[in-house]
Amino acid sequence: MFEAKKNVGLTLLMVVLLTISGWAQSYTVKGLIRDADTARFLGKTSIKLTPVADTTKARSTSADDKGAFAIVELAPGNYVLSFSYTGYQAQNRNITISNANI
Repeated sequence: MFEAKKNVGLTLLMVVLLTISGWAQSYTVKGLIRDADTARFLGKTSIKLTPVADTTKARSTSADDKGAFAIVELAPGNYVLSFSYTGYQAQNRNITISNANI
């Protein structure tokens, strides 16, 4: 039997904030993961950030209990940001890290 998975409208209230760290061109991607319908925080969501240029350098983390996450010390470039949570359909977002915030 198939179990219907919620369309992870993981309200990517994922405030994908990119911030410059110090003098080096180092950036951080951080945000909050929530259910789009209920606004419930989805703690322990699995998050993966994969550089388009070199998929062997993917970085993974998990959101904390309140749905917050951060991936630090990132170089400028194009990435695929992936989210997965039990019972939800996985989501992917293309993001670009550059000299400016998204």
